[in-house]
Amino acid sequence: DMRSKGLIQTNCAFAGHSLGEYSALAAIGEVLPIESLVDVVFYRGMTMQVAVPRDTVGRSNYGMVAINPSRVSPTFNDSALRYVVDAIARQSNGLLEIVNENVENWQYVAAGELSNLDALSTVLNYIKVQKIDLQKLMESMPLEEVKKHLSQIIAGALEKVAEKLAKDGVVKPERGVATIPLAGIDVPFHSSFLLSGVAPFRTYLAKKINPTFINVPLLTGKYIPNLTAQPFSIEKSYIEGVYNLTSSPRLGKVLKNWVDTSLTAKQQQRLGYTLLVELLAYQFASPVRWIETQDRLFKEFNVVRLIEVGPSPTLCGMAQRTLKFKYEAYDDALTFQRSTLCTSKDAKDIYYAMDNVESPSPAPATAAAPAPVAKAAPVAVAAPAPVAAAGPAAAVSDAPIKAVEIIHVLVAQKVKKTLDEVPLSKAIKDLVGGKSTLQNEILGDLQKEFGGSGFPEKGEEAPLEELAGALQGNFNGALGKQTISLIAKMIGSKMPGGFSLSTAKGYLNKTHGLGPVRADGALL
Repeated sequence: DMRSKGLIQTNCAFAGHSLGEYSALAAIGEVLPIESLVDVVFYRGMTMQVAVPRDTVGRSNYGMVAINPSRVSPTFNDSALRYVVDAIARQSNGLLEIVNENVENWQYVAAGELSNLDALSTVLNYIKVQKIDLQKLMESMPLEEVKKHLSQIIAGALEKVAEKLAKDGVVKPERGVATIPLAGIDVPFHSSFLLSGVAPFRTYLAKKINPTFINVPLLTGKYIPNLTAQPFSIEKSYIEGVYNLTSSPRLGKVLKNWVDTSLTAKQQQRLGYTLLVELLAYQFASPVRWIETQDRLFKEFNVVRLIEVGPSPTLCGMAQRTLKFKYEAYDDALTFQRSTLCTSKDAKDIYYAMDNVESPSPAPATAAAPAPVAKAAPVAVAAPAPVAAAGPAAAVSDAPIKAVEIIHVLVAQKVKKTLDEVPLSKAIKDLVGGKSTLQNEILGDLQKEFGGSGFPEKGEEAPLEELAGALQGNFNGALGKQTISLIAKMIGSKMPGGFSLSTAKGYLNKTHGLGPVRADGALL
């Protein structure tokens, strides 16, 4: 539907998380028709289910837990978590792996044997309670000493697990300070345990994906696989990277017979098909590298408008945290506003669907007198077809923005009312209707806009006109940090990618002759 309405860019980057990678390839990459998509994901699920042995009552010895490293300590980060997980797996000689890397230093998922998942929870609890700082230990102690200390902690956790097993006959991982067991999941998805299922799944994939459907230019440099977290390519170096991750015999054969000559379109398609099948065959037995995928999207592709197609804004939530933790300061410095939208709740914004306003019926030709002129109001109406102009519009003399105009807009925006509904004779305290939190947010926005040092005391009690008069004396007549941010956010969410604040100002200048400050006023 979005493609039929021109909302999918031909060169857009795309990716999908875990099972969503198949949906992305079907919807954007046009690799799988819907019938084949359903067959493939069903077979994929069955392949993973049958790979796990179960007892007489159908229980498996595997599970998954969500982990938030930041809840252990401020310094317990991505590297520390990986170190602990690897140490438990090594010491127990069992399965424990990070399989979903979702938000750096914030959200991960580990899969493994129930005993190791429980041990992980115990170890992280201990590190939290004892306030152990692994980074400081590594700086102050030899690495071997740190390893020995951690080994003792892990040994104690594994002993506790063994006691539970001896007492109850089964281990059920408990929620810890930084871990949450994922109820109902008893398969170690995306772990190396599932490698035995790769071969039969590859055979099935190869039958269901039609080689003639592979559009290599559509995938190259745009599709980001979970396995590599790098844009798809049929270059030798990329295939070598995939081979190093998987030891795929198919790709080993491709590399062994590699000849450095230009490939025909048919050969490129065949190579793209072979590579894609291997990427998907090994995907369910490999980690979902979503942290790196998001960095590719926000840093390399410089994505302004990220759209999640799905039933709930799960990936939008991850993206918002990633933007806040890693990109917010940089984006704010450049007044650069990104938006994250989900089809399940942001359809109006995604489709640029504005509220419809009925146009007044034309006056009858026989009317004796013209209709009275209505008071001008900012309403959305259908615009007439543009007429080619002979040249740039005549320049309109610039004029500074007044403090009262900024206050009026910021307050109206915050209380979610039109300007006509916010009388300047009223005070902020009156307009918020007793909501102290809202009042504080408005005062915070105004102080951010005008600077906190010159802001009058008890400004919330003064009528907006009076407050504006008190601020006007030291006001430079230009937009401040808060209004610039709001305007950038509006343009980022309402306009297509690439339509920036400078684009809008250029249009207002060329079409209407507005100088930079007049343009700011119009956007305000």
